[in-house]
Amino acid sequence: MSERQKKKIEALFEECWKKAKNSSRICNFPGCEEKAIRSHIFQKNGILSSIANKGHLIVHEGDAFDENTFIFKSKGINKAFSFDCFCAKHDLELFKEIESVEVDRLDFGLYRNCLLFTMRGVYNELNSKNEVIKFFECLKKNEKVVLDKRPLILSLMGNKQGKKDLSAILKDFWENLENGTEDFVFRLKHIRRIELCLSSSIIYETTDELVDYRMKNREDKERITPMFFNLLPTSNKSILLVGYYKKDHDKISSYIDGFFGEDEESLEINITNLILFRCETWVCSEYLYLKKMKVVESYFRIAKKFACDSTNERQVLPINIFSENFEEQIDAALSSFKERW
Repeated sequence: MSERQKKKIEALFEECWKKAKNSSRICNFPGCEEKAIRSHIFQKNGILSSIANKGHLIVHEGDAFDENTFIFKSKGINKAFSFDCFCAKHDLELFKEIESVEVDRLDFGLYRNCLLFTMRGVYNELNSKNEVIKFFECLKKNEKVVLDKRPLILSLMGNKQGKKDLSAILKDFWENLENGTEDFVFRLKHIRRIELCLSSSIIYETTDELVDYRMKNREDKERITPMFFNLLPTSNKSILLVGYYKKDHDKISSYIDGFFGEDEESLEINITNLILFRCETWVCSEYLYLKKMKVVESYFRIAKKFACDSTNERQVLPINIFSENFEEQIDAALSSFKERW
């Protein structure tokens, strides 16, 4: 590819990405057509502020045009861990129960509270899917630059399926909130305080399992099995909140149990694997970044590549970012992959 052609493609990617990011969004409350405002996934005052340093948090970002790029940077608390979700009226009314109470006094045993804490994280992922879909649709429509549209179409199809899956989950969330039904299980655990906020959904099925299903049945699996992970700090501890559909309990309970054993180190290993390989929506304090992440920052780029190439996403590597010898652990765990890469 000539340098001129490469620059044209880069310019097109940047143009389409800006259009996707800047497209207007309306409130996600059913039936509302008002413009969405910026909403924090967890409450700004009490949760995010408790780990902020001078009004800033450490976020991690990849380059939309380079899968090998992964950087940490400081971002103001008004913008970090937030996205355009609901209009001002519905954001205030819907989340009043968990926003107007100090986090230390919140009842996390209340089903509705667990649902609300999980809801914005899922909407954030839906928002990201919508942006990516608009990005690929922009690329697909372009007539300025010659592109191989086959991978674009495949990526577009995958993200549209992901959007469909997330929309179905959110439909069930709304039915539970409106009707008082309880289709989900939420499990709660108090652990030592970790200055990190995480909110993400992941799929139980591995890539290998989904491919095997398609080869055997000649069609995609009709329904995937979602799990919802939230980690939020309070004044003296952190709370791990995990949710899943009741109907999936027998299938995934053994995996979920791995997060709720008595061994705190095993839990920290599981959390490390989540933030390295499976979850993108998390922020941390400057203190945690400087103490645990800065020295091994280059490994996050390697881990991202490893996660993209892995087809057995449930495998757990024996690494614990909160331990004293994490650098040696991750070096050993990823050394063979690093050599191949």
